Amino acid sequence: MNDKKCPVCDSEKLIQIEEKVPLRAGDVEREMIMQATECASCGCSFHTPEQERFNKRQRLAFRKLAEGLLTGEQIRAIRQRYNLTQKQAAEIFGGGPVAFAKYEADDVAQSQAMDRLIRVFAQVPAARAMLVSDISPAPQVQLLIEDQLAVGYHYVRAQTLVARRRFLNAEEEVRERLQQMLSHADSEPEPEYPVEWRAKGKPANEWRH
Repeated sequence: MNDKKCPVCDSEKLIQIEEKVPLRAGDVEREMIMQATECASCGCSFHTPEQERFNKRQRLAFRKLAEGLLTGEQIRAIRQRYNLTQKQAAEIFGGGPVAFAKYEADDVAQSQAMDRLIRVFAQVPAARAMLVSDISPAPQVQLLIEDQLAVGYHYVRAQTLVARRRFLNAEEEVRERLQQMLSHADSEPEPEYPVEWRAKGKPANEWRH
């Protein structure tokens, strides 16, 4: 179905509407917001896939209320109150790695047992401490070991670089000193008086330069 055109008259004059629809389950009754699309040309209404998904979530949220379960919004508030990610919450309570993403979006209704466990976690500090302590520390230990190995590797590498830098510095220092000595030797002024070299036991004029 083309969401940009009316399925009846092919008009593109579509308007998204929201209306409160009364829902009832047993003694529980409540108005929930539902979405739809209305054609301004012929007046027909229909639902897009996104609107159907939204309405389904609204109906499931109402069902949770009727059965006395926590809504997705309430579950999210409890999780955020104790600074837990959805993954951490799934490790504490079980249900699978994406369970809390589905609970909070009202895509799936949690069981009565899961609902009670979440309520106990929120209301009983001792139970909360016990549940949190049951999380396996293995990933954190592994991460710590990896961090230490990384630090050790970088330390050794840094020491190697420092040693090489020191060697290069010493080499440069020697080269600089040699250059200074050569330049100093080239720039030495000629003696003010000529130097005479004499062989032992011979006149000076035969060895004069």
